[in-house]
Amino acid sequence: MAKSQSAPVAFIDGEPPTSRRQSKYDHDGIAAALQENPGQWAEVPMDDSTDQARRGLAASIRQGDAAYAPPGAFEGKSRTVDGEVKVFARYVG
Repeated sequence: MAKSQSAPVAFIDGEPPTSRRQSKYDHDGIAAALQENPGQWAEVPMDDSTDQARRGLAASIRQGDAAYAPPGAFEGKSRTVDGEVKVFARYVG
């Protein structure tokens, strides 16, 4: 079988470029505030995010992603309140 003239991928030297996308929320600050009040539920403000993004954040908190590590240290829930999805979280240790 003859090799194709064009490769199915384009290889690069080194690492891919860094992402310019940054969270507009201070997840380290949110996690720290929750840790200062263990066991107490708090609403996580997400003013201009989509419902899908809010549900995703609740899942990330539950899974222990990034600032919310290790898994199981935080609980996260999304709930629809007056037609709007809101995120609630607490630190459980």
